[in-house]
Parts: sequence; structure tokens; C-alpha cells
Amino acid sequence: MMRRQRVVAQWKIKEVEYLANLLKNYKTIAITKMSNIPSKQIQEIRKKLRDIALIKMSRSNLMKIALDKVKDVHPGVEKLKDFINGPVAFVLSNENPISLSFILQKNRIPAPAKAGQIAPKDIIIPPRDTGVAPGPFIGELHELGIETKIEGGTIHIAKEALVAKKGDVISETLAIVLKRLGIEPMEIGLDLLGAYVDGIIIPQEILSKPLEEYESEIKNAGLEALNLSLNIGLFTTETAPFLIPKAHIEAISFAINAGILTKDTSQYILPTAYMKALALAQKLAEKNSSLAPKELQEVQVSAPQTPVQEEKKEEKEEEKREEEIGGLADLFG
Repeated sequence: MMRRQRVVAQWKIKEVEYLANLLKNYKTIAITKMSNIPSKQIQEIRKKLRDIALIKMSRSNLMKIALDKVKDVHPGVEKLKDFINGPVAFVLSNENPISLSFILQKNRIPAPAKAGQIAPKDIIIPPRDTGVAPGPFIGELHELGIETKIEGGTIHIAKEALVAKKGDVISETLAIVLKRLGIEPMEIGLDLLGAYVDGIIIPQEILSKPLEEYESEIKNAGLEALNLSLNIGLFTTETAPFLIPKAHIEAISFAINAGILTKDTSQYILPTAYMKALALAQKLAEKNSSLAPKELQEVQVSAPQTPVQEEKKEEKEEEKREEEIGGLADLFG
């Protein structure tokens, strides 16, 4: 007996066709997870991204079929099926995936805290009128270490209070207090699991990098490229300001070592030659003083006397004075 062929629901066929037509009209096709995002926040995110991206949710199996249907228009797009697991949605845009990811990160929206969640930042409750009449709520505030006072028939928070640090687990009491005060410390947004553009699949670890990290990597790559170009002597607009002065210095150094006299090398070669000439003359003068040049003679004449020489000179002058005094005494008998 022949098996009865399974009849596919007409709405599913239309949904796949609709999804496929959407996918054909966008350059960037991304997958985002939709778990734990309330419908209210989803609507707010859609409004913020209205002119940037389209968010389309559907059944996982229908999304996979739609990707297969457009692989002739977007070669390799079917690989995005690996990211479809659990509640997900298409994020369709003509922005490049990296820019799209940055836009999504900037457009995260506040959301109430739930017990068991991790605080994304320090949670501080400022002094304020809670608008709540005295009752059990005071006990919940005191349990969190919040100072209170009663004014005008309502509970006032008397002093700013740090109720959770970044990374702390939010307790049930804290979640209740924050909700009652209308404080939404959590952030909800779309995190891309993977994206397709121009035949390339970009995974989450690349899409989720902070902008600062990309800037640092680009700067380092630029410096490494510049260093490589300088080492191999590749002449470009960027390397010219370094290579030309380097070549000039090396040329002067070579000319000095080779003894090539130019207007640039004369200030180095002539003083060196002069000192060498004096040194040679000194050697000759040691054998024959008449051969000493005038410069050496002047140095010798003006050379300062040593302390011993000065002492001997003073002794001789004193002896001479004594002799003169003695001669005068003889004259007067």
C-alpha cells in the first residue's frame, strides 16, 4: 500500500514564501535570540530600529526552509541555519553586520529586574518620596538597608542607598522594591548570534566585540603594517616621512666614512681631520720640537703650571728677597 503524502498547511507555504521574499531584499541577514524578551520591549525595540532594520519572528523550521530557498540569491546563506535554535528571529538590514550590531547595542532599553538575575551595574536608590503609605513596605526597605522617614503621610527614602553592586544576584525583596519604585535597572536588547553578508558568515564572537576593541586592533594592525613597510623599504605616502630622513642620515654617514667632502659632510669631516692632524704633529714634535705647529706651541706656552711648579717658583722668589735684604744690611755695617 502506498503511504499517504503529508499535506503541508497552506499558511506555512505562504509564510515561507513571504520570508524568502523578505530575505532577497536585504544585504545583511542576521539571527537574534528572542528568549526572555517581553512583547512590550520587543515592540519598543522595533520602533527604535524602524528605519534601520526589520525584525521578523517565525517558526524555526520555516526560517530554515526560507534560507534554503534564497541560497541562489545569497550564496552560502543556508549556513545561518546553524544559529537557529530555540526562539529566534531574523534581523534584516542594509547596514553591514558590524555596524548593525553596534546600533543594536546602543538601542538597548530598560527593563524591570527579576529575582535571580545578575545586576548589570551598581543599583542606587536616590532619596525620594515613594508615594506609598506606611505599612509592610517599610520593612522591605529596611531589609535592604534603606533609611526611611514618614512625611506627609507617605514613606520617604531619607538617604541614597546602594542596594546592589554590579555582578550581585538580585534578591526577591530587591526585585519587589525596585518594581514598586518604578526603577528598571536591567537592559534588554537584541544580541546577534550570527550574520550573513556578501557570502560571508560572521559569528557572534566577532559581532559582539566592543567598539574600543575594534579600534585598538585597527591601530595595532596599522602600526604593524607601517613597521613592516619601513623595514622592507616600501615607499608609500605613510612611510615617506620616515624613509626620506632615514635615507638622508644614512647617505651622510656613508659620505663621512668615505671621506666625501660636501656642504653637508664638511662640518663633520674637517674637525675630525684637524684633530687627526694635530695628533700627528704632536708625535712629530716629541722627536723634534721645531716641527711643532704654532697651535701646539701656543698650547704649551699657555699651559697652566702644576701646584709643585708653582711652589718651587715661590721658594726661589723668597730666597732672592732674602739675599737682597742681606746685601742692604752690609751697607749699613
